[in-house]
Amino acid sequence: MRGIIFRTYIDFIKDKFGYITLDEILNEKEYPNHGGFSAAANYSSKCLFSLIDSSTRLFDNSREQVIEAFGEYAFAYLLNRFKHSYKGANTPLHLNNPYDFLEKLNIIHFNELKKLYPDAKFPKFFIERKSDEEIIIEYASPRNLPGFVYGLMRGCLKYFNDSSRLTMKQTDRYRVINNTECPVYIFEVKNNA
Repeated sequence: MRGIIFRTYIDFIKDKFGYITLDEILNEKEYPNHGGFSAAANYSSKCLFSLIDSSTRLFDNSREQVIEAFGEYAFAYLLNRFKHSYKGANTPLHLNNPYDFLEKLNIIHFNELKKLYPDAKFPKFFIERKSDEEIIIEYASPRNLPGFVYGLMRGCLKYFNDSSRLTMKQTDRYRVINNTECPVYIFEVKNNA
C-alpha cells in the first residue's frame, strides 16, 4: 500500500485528536521509521490495519467507524494535495460536482495517479451513471476496504456540499482481481430531491 495513505492517516489522527494522541498510537507498536512513513514508499496493508486497530478506542472501539471516518477525511485531503499537481490541466480532479467526479474514478486512478505512482495497485470500479443525479458504483478489491470507499464517497459529497443519499450493500457476488476472489459491494449515490 502506498505511503501517501499512511501519511494521510497520520494527519487524520493528528488533526482530529492532536499530536499527543498520535504519539501514543505510534508508540504502542513498532512501525517503519517510528511512524515516519514516506508518501512515495510501499508498506504492508497490515501496518495500516495495525494503526487503525490502535485507534479504535478513539471511535467507540469500532474498526469500521475508524475506517469510514478516515475515508471521509481522506477525500478532501488527497484531492487538495493532488489538485496542485494538475493546476490548469483538463483533469477530473477539477470537476465541480460529485456525480461527475465519481463517474471518473477509474480515470483518476489509472490515468492521473498512475503517473505519480506507477507501481501502485488501485481498485477497479464498475460505474453506471443512471442520470445527472444518480450513480451506481460496484467495488471489489483484494484489500476489501468497502468502509474506506464509503467514507471517501461521504467525503466527496461533503466536499461538493451535496446532500445526496449514499447507500452501500454487500452482494452475494465475487470478482477475481489479481488472482484473488473479492466480495462485490454496491454503492448508490442519489439526489434526495
